[in-house]
Amino acid sequence: MVAALSEGVGGPVGPRAARSRWWNPTAVVLLLAALTFALGTLQKAPCAADAWADGETRYSAMCYSDLPYLYTGRGFVEHEWPYSDDAGVRDRFEAMEYPVGISYWAWATSWATHAVVGFPDLAPRYATPADELFGQPEVAREVVVFTVVNALGLALLTLAAAWFLTRANPGRPWDAAVLAASPALALTGLVNWDLLAVALVAAALWSWSRGRPLLTGVLLGLGTAAKLYPGLLLGPALVLLVRARRWRDAGLVVAGRPARGCWPTPRRTSPGRRPGASSGGSTPSGAPTSARCGRWSPRSVT
Repeated sequence: MVAALSEGVGGPVGPRAARSRWWNPTAVVLLLAALTFALGTLQKAPCAADAWADGETRYSAMCYSDLPYLYTGRGFVEHEWPYSDDAGVRDRFEAMEYPVGISYWAWATSWATHAVVGFPDLAPRYATPADELFGQPEVAREVVVFTVVNALGLALLTLAAAWFLTRANPGRPWDAAVLAASPALALTGLVNWDLLAVALVAAALWSWSRGRPLLTGVLLGLGTAAKLYPGLLLGPALVLLVRARRWRDAGLVVAGRPARGCWPTPRRTSPGRRPGASSGGSTPSGAPTSARCGRWSPRSVT
């Protein structure tokens, strides 16, 4: 595809052309990925202008994102643990519905957001109904900062995914341009945290191409902790290894998969809030009472 498109600027590089040490297919793919992601970030500007408060603009300008709404809707605005089983937290906020890998990422970026804005005093927020937090000026600023912090992290994941894909098949590095120049990347890269799983799958493909079955299993396991679909790649990998009678490698891939499991999620009680005390609001249906894996369990893919 890239070779065909390059005809307008001279076509593919010939066998006698002088090659640059830095200007190579990997560099071009990384540049394409950076530009595509940057365009997607700029495309969210109409919503960022009013901190995603306009319910019509987010659809008419196609700049919707889950990130700003989950910042207040899942308790990150008060830096709550995503799977906290504190009764007061669960009465106030819904439990995070994303898999554990994404939830840990979201919680970490919420901490970074609070650090950037100077760790605001949370005590006044505890006395405010949760559904009124989104419209507060201080929270509106944090919503934008939270989105920017995530955008920076997701941009690095995009570049990492592009790099891994160029190295997964050294003979065809331009295949990675399918990701780097994808309109889907520009339009949906900031809708949620799916790029975390994309980067881990790209890393798993690179590891597979390097003949590292254990690392491949670990990366697929971590990818499954972020999204379901990376776990589905285990089947084709095992089929290929069994057909080649590479029993040891098949065992290593499977051995690496337990990395997908749920990590411990200790109880967290917000400062100034009595454990188990209700902060108002209604208890969401299906909210977990255990903080181990939230609503998602990796057993569903095994």
